[in-house]
Amino acid sequence: MAARAALALGASVKVFDDDINKLRTIQQVLGQGLFTSNFHPNVLHNAFRTADVVIGAMRYINTRYRYIIAEELIRTMKRGSLVIDLRVSQGGCFETTCCLGKTDPNVFEQYGVLHYCKPNISNRVARTTSMAFSNIFVPVFLALGDAGSVQNMIKTDDGFRLGVYMYCGKPVSSYVSNHFNLSSNNLDLYLSAF
Repeated sequence: MAARAALALGASVKVFDDDINKLRTIQQVLGQGLFTSNFHPNVLHNAFRTADVVIGAMRYINTRYRYIIAEELIRTMKRGSLVIDLRVSQGGCFETTCCLGKTDPNVFEQYGVLHYCKPNISNRVARTTSMAFSNIFVPVFLALGDAGSVQNMIKTDDGFRLGVYMYCGKPVSSYVSNHFNLSSNNLDLYLSAF
């Protein structure tokens, strides 16, 4: 959404990710005016050197690797540019923000670059967040009502099924189980028994 808003304002937008499929999808959705790239050091360095605003929104729970933007890249940015860390509550995306404590300021300047590191930014726009959640969950609840039960929904809807992490108090998602060093159970066994 940030990329879409920036493109609408006429900004030059560059999106970096380690997943080529996500990059292709965002390129198809937002069009040719968007630059996409994986985390190639030279390309990333050039992007930071010319950037006015950098938004870090890397998710760590869905990947084995944790990418943190080095302090050296922040030093190369123009004076007065802005870094927004949307994942500061999950450890941060930048070396200059990832070691902040609760008593540290939410906005500060380092190497001439402003840093905005407020946890849970979506709480600042509660009405917009509520509308976004409604747009996501109302269709799910309607489909759940049509299915008749959560168990039927799990059996008939593959997307809903992928979101099931626990069933009957047992972990059934191998990714989440591996993340917490737990053994995972097969969801199909539980569904056939009930």
